[in-house]
Amino acid sequence: MALEPFQLNQIRLLPSPFKHAQTLDAEWLLSLEPDRLLHRFHKNAGLPPKADNYGGWETERGGGRGLGHYMSACAMMWASTGEQKFKERTDYVIDELKRCQDVKGTGYIGSVEDSIWMQVGEGEIYSTGFDLNGAIVPWFILHKLFAGLYDVHVYTGNEKAKSVLIHLSDWAYNQFKGLDDEQWQKILACEHGGMLEVLVNVYSITGDMKYLEMSHWFDHQQFLSPLSRQIDSLAGLHANTQIPKVVGVERRHLLTNNEKDKITSHFFWETVIENHTYCIGGNGDGEHFGPKGILSSRLSDRTAETCNTYNMLKLTKMLLLETGDTKYSDYYEKALYNHILASQNPETGMTTYYLPLVAGSKRGYSSAFDTFTCCVGTGFENHARYGEAIYFKDKKNNIFVNLYIPSVLTWQEKGITLKQEGNYERDGNIRITVTPSKSEKFSMLLRIPYWTTEKTEIKVNGKKMNTLLVPGTNFKITREWKKGDVIEINFDMPVYTEPTPDNPNRMAIKYGPWVLAGKLGNKRIDPMKDIPVLITDNKPVSEWIRRISLDSLLFKTQNIGEPSDIVLAPFYTLYNERYIVYFDVFDSTGWERRKQEYQNYLREQEVLKQQTVDFIQLGEMEPEREHSLKGSNTAVGEFIGRKFRLSWNDGWFTFDMKVTDQTPLQLIMTCCGNDGESCSFDIYIDDKLLRSVTMRLQKSEDFYDMKIDIPFESTSNKDKVKISFKSHKERMIGRIFGVRLIKKM
Repeated sequence: MALEPFQLNQIRLLPSPFKHAQTLDAEWLLSLEPDRLLHRFHKNAGLPPKADNYGGWETERGGGRGLGHYMSACAMMWASTGEQKFKERTDYVIDELKRCQDVKGTGYIGSVEDSIWMQVGEGEIYSTGFDLNGAIVPWFILHKLFAGLYDVHVYTGNEKAKSVLIHLSDWAYNQFKGLDDEQWQKILACEHGGMLEVLVNVYSITGDMKYLEMSHWFDHQQFLSPLSRQIDSLAGLHANTQIPKVVGVERRHLLTNNEKDKITSHFFWETVIENHTYCIGGNGDGEHFGPKGILSSRLSDRTAETCNTYNMLKLTKMLLLETGDTKYSDYYEKALYNHILASQNPETGMTTYYLPLVAGSKRGYSSAFDTFTCCVGTGFENHARYGEAIYFKDKKNNIFVNLYIPSVLTWQEKGITLKQEGNYERDGNIRITVTPSKSEKFSMLLRIPYWTTEKTEIKVNGKKMNTLLVPGTNFKITREWKKGDVIEINFDMPVYTEPTPDNPNRMAIKYGPWVLAGKLGNKRIDPMKDIPVLITDNKPVSEWIRRISLDSLLFKTQNIGEPSDIVLAPFYTLYNERYIVYFDVFDSTGWERRKQEYQNYLREQEVLKQQTVDFIQLGEMEPEREHSLKGSNTAVGEFIGRKFRLSWNDGWFTFDMKVTDQTPLQLIMTCCGNDGESCSFDIYIDDKLLRSVTMRLQKSEDFYDMKIDIPFESTSNKDKVKISFKSHKERMIGRIFGVRLIKKM
């Protein structure tokens, strides 16, 4: 490998937004009760649970994954902080899992019932994608336990964790060794997380080839085979089902130098970054990859699942270790600063599932004890591992400074300490103090990010380095380092734009490593009035935006915003208000056309108001109460400032609406262009079928109205009707933003 990692316990964070995030995460982890996370494990082992289960996903059929994440996070937090309470937590959990394993006597421990594994091991296999033999993603859940055991062993040195892990791995070998390749491919149709990776990890700590061979059980050929032939077949795939597979492939390549694995992992990374990644480093809309290179029309309230970026960072770190290529560092910085840091509420420490990127959106966060989604689990880990990619070394004992995060590196073996300080996020200034135990010659390599310019300056002990700095490379300083030597870096932090790959006129604005987002406050958004467009007339960005505060990173557009200019701040700071990340940019002629469209819209709205008999704003409490709404398997949400209601899994909702018997009526429901064929449902009036609806993806994510004529006899001699929405089997009722009854003209 080109680079080698330092251990997490060799790095300590200093005050910064990252240190703050780590502290909040630590407080959350210590507020959780291990016995509640162990509930299913005790129960499945025939032991009385010591505490009630947590809520959210932990109470559902797919529950049990939270414990593995918790083990990993506590192990990494102990390594990152040295706080003994985290070591005590992991030791206790391992003791309890060992007790469960001893009682069962088979090596198996887990939250998934034994009967499921017995059926699968006997070759009785069926799956509808997210279940295996009726169990929700059982391998995905088991992977988290494998990973937690491995992390506790690696980060805390707990040998009992290693023993439990090996016995669990042996159970898996004995239970499933009789299955053939065809049967395994049927199994792999169900999401199985990072099983490939964890089995390679077991091989890495045992040297037993059996576990390496087991990792090939989880080579999902339908997905991996096209990638190995450098074919992009990602469109339509569930993103976080796929990324962990490639993490495992690259991990195996690092240990075995398998060329096919290398081709697969490198091509996948390039494909995701070039064709599917947003400006914040996240990917996926509604958890899925979209068509190659299409992002501008895939901005919604369901973009950038946090688990996706968690796994992309794992893959990126491995590729960086393998190659030393700074393109991996540049992506790592982008995703860490603009997605992972932004995924945490800096007041409460709670985490996001999605990071909405549609204009006018606002983040939603987990609760402390009643959510426990997959992104809560990866959220536990994300803020415990900030130190793992700040520094690296090579075989010649040179030090690579990869990320500019205030921290201290203590390299005990060489007697070298580095202390990195500065307000990189505010002024681009970094100060690195080198403290060797004795004078020693070695090289320090400083990453020069892709976004900076030749104006960046580096000084050693106050003397400027006159060598040309090339963005996207490492700058090497070789000298005999003495105690107290100081490196000062003054990065030029330009403001620049990053357009979507398919629409150069829809773009994000960035400052150095930070994505800047427009501040929209907390009021309800009218998309036509409150979301500004930028009329730049192709002027360079330096001419139409300026920084308005030296104390904080606030910028403002200058005489180009319509209907008004807008203040921008780093995306991660806008945790409790609406924002806009991608701006639509026009020249003056293009904007005149847009203005005409808006005026036409206002005229249409006035006519509609005169025609309206009744209207219900779904997703808002008072309108729904006034219309006596009832339902099952249904929920509300918000998109571009507009509330909606949807339903799933044979769900339904009904409400009453006023009618007139003087004239025929038309039903108008407002939908979203992002909702497609998985949304299929029936609409009834007074229990009589009005229309069966299957939604179709539109050309953009914008709202659109679906109009349905109502037979006159359905409203004749009535002043009120009951309108019902009922989903088809295994389908959803898509987001309905409002229902209106109008007089048919």
